Amino acid sequence: SEVWWNKKTNSAAWRKINPQNTDFESDDFEYKISTCQENIENIEKIYSIIRKNKPNASIIMTLSPVGIRATWRKIGSVVANNVSKSTLRVALDEVHRKYQTIDRNFFYFPSYEIVREFGSVSDTYKSYQENFRHPPTDMVLLIMELFRKYFICK
Repeated sequence: SEVWWNKKTNSAAWRKINPQNTDFESDDFEYKISTCQENIENIEKIYSIIRKNKPNASIIMTLSPVGIRATWRKIGSVVANNVSKSTLRVALDEVHRKYQTIDRNFFYFPSYEIVREFGSVSDTYKSYQENFRHPPTDMVLLIMELFRKYFICK
């Protein structure tokens, strides 16, 4: 996935970089495309931190269906978005498959897949608003209802 990398802290920027911000030092950041392996390692770190502090907590990971708006790469944002989502989805799958047999409280919720697959074949639910990035309200409500059904009201 595409990230702005803070060279001083050796970590991804936690929010969008705004070059008009007077605190922004362009030499401190660089644009980077993270690899699948880097994402696997980061997800495993998150998993380990949660398990260390809350051993019995439910961990539910998902992939956002909201697409990127633009890219710094010399490819279209639609292509960049699909590469980014694919990279993140593979990383999530690798980590989930590794831990799901030993951790009954570790889940993957398919919000991305619901929007992409269900919305594309449904006459009732459309995948995206006119901006082609955000799911419409009825799709969001469907996702939230499914989440509630499977994770809150068991």
